[in-house]
Amino acid sequence: MFKVIIIEDEPLARSKLKRLLMDLTDEISIVAELSSVAEVSVWLAEPDEVDLIFSDIELSDGNVFQSYQQQPPPCPVIFITAYDDFMLKAFDNFGIGYLLKPYSSDKLQQAWHKFRQLSRQPGTEPLLVNQLQQLLQTLPAPKTRYISRLAIRQQRTGNTD
Repeated sequence: MFKVIIIEDEPLARSKLKRLLMDLTDEISIVAELSSVAEVSVWLAEPDEVDLIFSDIELSDGNVFQSYQQQPPPCPVIFITAYDDFMLKAFDNFGIGYLLKPYSSDKLQQAWHKFRQLSRQPGTEPLLVNQLQQLLQTLPAPKTRYISRLAIRQQRTGNTD
């Protein structure tokens, strides 16, 4: 079962997201619904164990990035917003997806599939961790002794004028 948090201040948008999440084939538990920057900050101070956050950006009392700058999210985030201005900032803040409202069921399923590809499957390593480990194994061992002096031969020309 996947545990998710919904950060959304609009009741209709929150209801739509919950309905679309329940239509996914995976078993999902919504462990919290937060609707303000203040609630997000309180939750981030002592977060529950969750797998994914669905987050609006502009909330009634400010921008959710205020909270994320104080305390980074403990898991990946799929941003769901009406504004395309924050896309780069979203990916700098653990974003793995960015859905513009109004989004379709297909777009949500694509974002969910991306999360599933990046998340830990029972008995396997996350995709990115596995790739990084393979890359690190191909790197040469670090040198423990470095050259402290280097001699350079310089050829002098016959003119000394």
